[in-house]
Amino acid sequence: HLPEFSRVSDANRSIVHVQLIDGKHLIEGTHECKLWIYPKLDDSAVVFRYKVKRVSYRDLTLGLSEKMAIKGTPHIESITHRGHNYLWQHQAISTLNKIGVNIHPRDVLSERDYLKYKRSYGVSYGV
Repeated sequence: HLPEFSRVSDANRSIVHVQLIDGKHLIEGTHECKLWIYPKLDDSAVVFRYKVKRVSYRDLTLGLSEKMAIKGTPHIESITHRGHNYLWQHQAISTLNKIGVNIHPRDVLSERDYLKYKRSYGVSYGV
């Protein structure tokens, strides 16, 4: 569901905000950006200001993290996604599962990548 979108003022980057189950949130960007996982976002978060049509990259990443920490809803993980060793995917999947967003690696990786991931980390899926 994409109710609105805004442009990131840094034209070389894109940011996606995904609201997950039970009010949990994931914010991810391109180009070795971090993947931020929040168990909750305060209502004042910039991602909820749909009338804002241009937002800075910092406002959506580190700035959001700083503001949410002040509001008492800090991120629980920020993972730089880079490389092909699947470490960042493993961290993200593990964190999401810990906060009740049950994701199996097979659900989010191609079959080829899933087999590589499984060789590197095994599959411990506790549902």
